[in-house]
Amino acid sequence: MKNLNLLLSLVFILLLNHFTFASNIEMRGGRYNRIIVKPYDVLHIRGDVDIYADDHLSTVYSNHNGQKPYIHRSGSDHGYIRVESHGTLIIDGNIHIHNNDDDDDKSVVEGDLIVKGSMTIDYNMHDDDEMKFENRGTMIVAQDLNLNGARKLDDDDELLQFYNYGELLVSGDLHTNSHVQIKTSTSHHYHPRFFVVGDTRFEPQSNGWSHHHDDDDDGWSVIKPHGHHYTTPFTHIGSINNAAANFMTRSNHVDNVEPLLAPHTVQLIHNYISSINLPVELTFFTAEVNNDGVVVKWETATEENVDHFELRRSYDGQHFEIITDNIQAAGNSNTTLEYEFMDMDAYQGHITYELKEVDFDGKAESWKSVVELKSQNKISEAASISIFPVPADKEVNVIMPSSKEQSVDFNLIFVGTGQIIPLRNNTMHDGDHHVLNVQDIHDGQYILNVIKNGHVIKREHMIIHHS
Repeated sequence: MKNLNLLLSLVFILLLNHFTFASNIEMRGGRYNRIIVKPYDVLHIRGDVDIYADDHLSTVYSNHNGQKPYIHRSGSDHGYIRVESHGTLIIDGNIHIHNNDDDDDKSVVEGDLIVKGSMTIDYNMHDDDEMKFENRGTMIVAQDLNLNGARKLDDDDELLQFYNYGELLVSGDLHTNSHVQIKTSTSHHYHPRFFVVGDTRFEPQSNGWSHHHDDDDDGWSVIKPHGHHYTTPFTHIGSINNAAANFMTRSNHVDNVEPLLAPHTVQLIHNYISSINLPVELTFFTAEVNNDGVVVKWETATEENVDHFELRRSYDGQHFEIITDNIQAAGNSNTTLEYEFMDMDAYQGHITYELKEVDFDGKAESWKSVVELKSQNKISEAASISIFPVPADKEVNVIMPSSKEQSVDFNLIFVGTGQIIPLRNNTMHDGDHHVLNVQDIHDGQYILNVIKNGHVIKREHMIIHHS
């Protein structure tokens, strides 16, 4: 029994020492030979990071006295980053890996790597070796991932090899150029997943080794050397060019990747990245004809980093004209929001509407809805409806022909955002006179819709100003 207690005490001391030496430390960005994050350490680098295989640069170790990194001159070429299991590397900026020394000095992520800017890996080897980067843990790149391979291929080993065995989320664009080999592996140890929110571009476009090249043809490129394809799921929101689509044989287009991410990845986003670019989750987008024209409606379940919406119209499904380009979005929202736009200038025919959401950083995605407009006749009673006062303070009066046996509803559309504010529950009516309570509505410019039996029969520009 004494031996058992002694053994348990030793185990407790070892565990205590292990977690005592784990560190949560910060440092500035800069140029380094290599960065190594030890298990259970969190290294937070404030600024851009450049990694070179240069023996005049320093190596960074995460666990030195539990507060500061251990930085020393390595005296040899390296050029890589290494995040060990359960370690976390956070970069508040961009990271650029320029080259590494040899095959043994590959970059490996077994823990978590969070890059709040863009990540670029360049093949700048001097001895015709492979340059490797392996993700075996969780990687989040909040902006673009750029993989730039060698310009010429004189030997099979002159490759930038990017291996993904874990979960990788690229919130911006994925771009490869020249000789880049993207590989993966599925086994009982690894279940790799690859998500790209922006566009995916493989350039120049080539399908394999069979393309002729010589010493003068330094622009030739290999996308999938040895005929290998990326055979595990590749999920994207943005567009994907032909070369990438031919290589990513199991690509899957979705409108929102967040529900597909592992809980650990979502937790990392919430903990370390407050503005990662996961676009709007659209519930529906419809276009319906009524007597005033076409009512275009859409609803969002979530919005993140969304600046505004644009709406376009086309009569042939190919050539679109802008109807409005400044319908303000909520920006960030986890609640359901409704938007509505009345197109009163459409003429008869098959109409395709395109809704485009634009993020604060200029990235966008779009959806389409088709409707056939057969008539533009106005309801004659619209001219007999009176709405006053303008501007309104606490109440809006609507006088219209008798509607006792018909359903009449009202709503406001805020001009600044396009959001719909139902007034049905605020309505008191006596015969032909409806009094709408707007005392809780914020000051601003609105469109008042008078709706009978589900159809808008009158639209009136309103100004609400509380004295």
